[in-house]
Amino acid sequence: MSDKEKALAVLQLASQTCSGALAALADSATSTQPAGVSVDESLDARLKDFVSLLTLLYQNATKLAIALKPANLTYRAAFTPAKELALHTDALASCACSIDSTLYGGALVREVRGAAEEVLDALVALLGVYAADAQKSGSSDAQTPRDMYLVNTAAVHEAIERARGVSRSNLEAVKKRWESVLSRVDDCAKEAQEMIEEEEEESGDEEDNERDELALVDGDDDWGELDGVPSPRKEFVKASKEELARLQSFTYALLKRVSSVLLGPTSEFAFLSPSTLDGLLSRCDALSKTANDLVDALYVPQELETVTRQLATFSTLVNELRSTVSSLGLASLLTDGEDVADFSRQTVSLNIQPHITEAKFAKEKKWFNVCFAQIFKCADSIGEVSVVSEAQ
Repeated sequence: MSDKEKALAVLQLASQTCSGALAALADSATSTQPAGVSVDESLDARLKDFVSLLTLLYQNATKLAIALKPANLTYRAAFTPAKELALHTDALASCACSIDSTLYGGALVREVRGAAEEVLDALVALLGVYAADAQKSGSSDAQTPRDMYLVNTAAVHEAIERARGVSRSNLEAVKKRWESVLSRVDDCAKEAQEMIEEEEEESGDEEDNERDELALVDGDDDWGELDGVPSPRKEFVKASKEELARLQSFTYALLKRVSSVLLGPTSEFAFLSPSTLDGLLSRCDALSKTANDLVDALYVPQELETVTRQLATFSTLVNELRSTVSSLGLASLLTDGEDVADFSRQTVSLNIQPHITEAKFAKEKKWFNVCFAQIFKCADSIGEVSVVSEAQ
């Protein structure tokens, strides 16, 4: 067997190993967590191993690029780095799968596995370029895969650099994801405001066109007394969008406050378990997506059934988030027979958590109570306005 044939076999083996590692990472049931190890010490050690393996992959990808440079192919020199890549890709997947979501948190596990998958995907592409090149007869066409090795090697290096920045704890991973959640809700608030502005512009243009058409019919341009008498349905549509803009603003303020109080660097809630943090993130992520669906539902023509369904989903998610915040003593649950107005004005009853001053706790609890009340008030208004609009 020639050196070229041996190199091709090793490259194919490395590629198959990467594919197997990717399959293991994609299966959430795959876990290599040993028993009897301190959680904190184990996580720190595993993350260090993860970064070390990334460094080895980086080095061997570079060595492989030097050995298989099209202008100076040295197949024999590719044997060792290709074998090392196969060995370390398997170890990287095993290391990532050893970080158990129950112990360390789902957000962290998803981030680590996602980073490993990105690296292995880039390696599969790179190894595919080398394998295709080894099977060729030496074409010098500038568009053949053999000229892509530098691009793919750079892609591997970039994926590894990103993976080195994985979070060191579930709290850190949740904070990263929370920023994208806030960004989505902020975009929803901006879109809702743009809807209002576009509605006002279109209404103004339509009124001008109607006035011009009537003036052409009877030569009378004295239609000023009819200015400001818009279509009732259009007014209800506009009102629903204005309430939507308020709803999105309050939702953004709520999620930002949750992040500040529970996830901030000086938060008194550092005792929150990984499962509680994952639950918060999951609810807020779903809430941000539903907020976007609600914006879409209020585009003209509005369908009452769709608006009602999205409002119900949105309200359910807000209730779930309120229950979580309430379980931490930072909000009150709405009791049977209590309306939103009473809820927002109620006296704050103190339920002091450890290390939280009474005054600060009372202030935060009152803020969350009022914010939740305003969100439900806006949601109720959108529903009422949509029903009336449908009847017009």
